[in-house]
Amino acid sequence: MAEYTKADREQLGEQLAAVCRRCLGSGDVSGLTQLSGGASMESWRFCFASRDWVLRRLPGLSANLNVPEGVAMLSLADQALLLQHVYRQGVSVPEVLTILLPEDGVGDGFVMACVAGEALPQKLLSDPAYTRALGALSKCCAAELAKIHGVPADALPIGLTMQTPREAVKEQEYFYAQQGSLHPVFSLAFAWLSENAPGVTRQVVVHGDFRLGNFLMDHAGLTAVLDWELSHLGDPIRDVAFFCAPSWRFGRYHLEAAGVAPSETWIKDYESATQTEVDRAHFTWWLVFNTLWWGVACMRMAATFRDGSVATMERAVIGRRISEVAIDLLLLLEPLRGKPFNRLAINPPQGEPPAGDITPEDLLLAVRAWNKGRLKEEQDEHRLFEARVANNAMGIVTRELAFGHTLSRQEQARMDALGATNEELAQRLRQRSEFFADDRLWDHLRLSAIEQLWIDQPRYAGLTAALAKWGST
Repeated sequence: MAEYTKADREQLGEQLAAVCRRCLGSGDVSGLTQLSGGASMESWRFCFASRDWVLRRLPGLSANLNVPEGVAMLSLADQALLLQHVYRQGVSVPEVLTILLPEDGVGDGFVMACVAGEALPQKLLSDPAYTRALGALSKCCAAELAKIHGVPADALPIGLTMQTPREAVKEQEYFYAQQGSLHPVFSLAFAWLSENAPGVTRQVVVHGDFRLGNFLMDHAGLTAVLDWELSHLGDPIRDVAFFCAPSWRFGRYHLEAAGVAPSETWIKDYESATQTEVDRAHFTWWLVFNTLWWGVACMRMAATFRDGSVATMERAVIGRRISEVAIDLLLLLEPLRGKPFNRLAINPPQGEPPAGDITPEDLLLAVRAWNKGRLKEEQDEHRLFEARVANNAMGIVTRELAFGHTLSRQEQARMDALGATNEELAQRLRQRSEFFADDRLWDHLRLSAIEQLWIDQPRYAGLTAALAKWGST
């Protein structure tokens, strides 16, 4: 995320005041605060005319911003027009005040009303004050999604892209092929999706990113659905399955629906709200697709860090979340193999104890400890978020230095036994998914995913689930 000076913030405040005066009359901006999160967009909260507002825009200090096409399908202006339309249709979204003009000098974006509520999943899932609201979230979101899918597609103020399941796979595989390296698990998922794509069903307005983290909630329940940049016309089950994507369970892996309910409860709530029936195999297909979609998005955002177009710390760390997606995909695909899996002999890695001079690991551990101390004192929400991302990055490097070489040797030994490189395995799996019936290959894929997660994110709930399921008893 961009780092703004005091002068930058003052200038933005003056520009926003001019925007608001154009729409609301006299007044001044106060309480300008950058909100945390958002790998592609910025959000700023401020007060004008005794009311709170939010600016949503492309990062203002990223002159060479490259938001990957297909990660964000709609421009911010189109998002604002869509929000205005669905707001009038009764969908719970913020009211849009205005779309920014070039002469405003603020960049591409819009200003919307600030809706009361908490969006941070970690806060929602840990604070007992939200327990009742979370208990009703499945039914509440089902009712909201029914309203979204019921918005008449023929009266929209903008043209939305239409996608069938097969078109969605082809689009993501195109983006995947551009990354310059192939991942065996991703290639396997693409092959399975291509071979099992469902036919075209009814086409509705799809939110595209319907999950915890994109909702605002108060103690009573859902107050707004945010982040509409992935909206398009397509299969409604895409949204239903996205609500259950593993990456968005936030530690509650066993509760597939947003970490708050079993997937079957969520599906039945959606069926009741829409008076439709959800085919479970169709749902599983979209669950695999949405999981893979996030993995490709991580690869593409990492590419923008490497090419310098969005060289932020958050983009670099997101690039290491690919290993989370790999373990998620393996857990989803394993029941589809149609045969029992082998138990694995899994030995957690041990780092070599430092000796003699201060090592790179020592330096990283010292900086992490210092940064953790800062976290306890930091009050600015944006800086707190960045400090946590920095600690994650240092943790990855510390573990890579400590035992990455050992895990790499183990992986290479398995590939030598298989007689193929990872690139060759990826190409073979993409040609035909039935290759994953090979037990030696399947064991290699599982062990490689586990080993990479031990480096990237050993606390990821999907890793815990995999170890419990696959480990020898």
